[in-house]
Amino acid sequence: MISSVQDGKCVVIEKTPERQDVYDVSGNRLALSNHFRSEGLKDTPLNRKNIARSDSRFRLERIEELASENSPISIEKMVAILRDRQLNGGQDLGLANPMAINQQIAHHSVVFLPEKLQMWISTGEWGYGEWVCYDVGAILRGEKSFDGELTSENIIPADSLFRKNELPKLLQYRSLKHRLCARNVDSLAIFNPSNWESYSAAGDFYRASDRGKALDAYRKALRLPMTDGDCEVLRRKIEELEND
Repeated sequence: MISSVQDGKCVVIEKTPERQDVYDVSGNRLALSNHFRSEGLKDTPLNRKNIARSDSRFRLERIEELASENSPISIEKMVAILRDRQLNGGQDLGLANPMAINQQIAHHSVVFLPEKLQMWISTGEWGYGEWVCYDVGAILRGEKSFDGELTSENIIPADSLFRKNELPKLLQYRSLKHRLCARNVDSLAIFNPSNWESYSAAGDFYRASDRGKALDAYRKALRLPMTDGDCEVLRRKIEELEND
């Protein structure tokens, strides 16, 4: 992405190993997730398959929805959008869901305010911690000396509700996924009941030992939002167990 304060716009250069194109818009909002949108690349077979089967389009739809609802977008509103964990329309996706804008995996996030040469950087907890403002413009304009500290007082506070209510559940959920056993496998859905992956992981665990429990878990997963690609995989697992 390249932005120009003088021109008041930004464009995105999209590349594959063989081709490249530029995505530009005539309006004042350019949104992207993880698929191509330029004229030269948006209709390639691989990109169409990615849009149809992956989680990328769901994130883009939610970004567009929230951007429209919150226009004009302030820095605080942009950070709130980057913290969002819901599907288009506000449907709950649970925690660590790849369909969400924030799926609690990003090392850091950044919001730029080019006309003031300021940027806000998330400091931890996948965007739910404090966002610290770095006033690069003040340095370049000579308003303050560079002494190794660029942080201004304009800090966006951490999401205290996430820290209190959701973070402990998220940490427990992720810990359990890495050490599943007969004693704890059903706890995945306790800590993360709205994410289909809780039930899918339980189904995978039971698949070799308890056909009935595996089928029950897979069917519960199918009742929750998921991509077409994931749905296809789950239905195939159910069919295999039913025909076994």
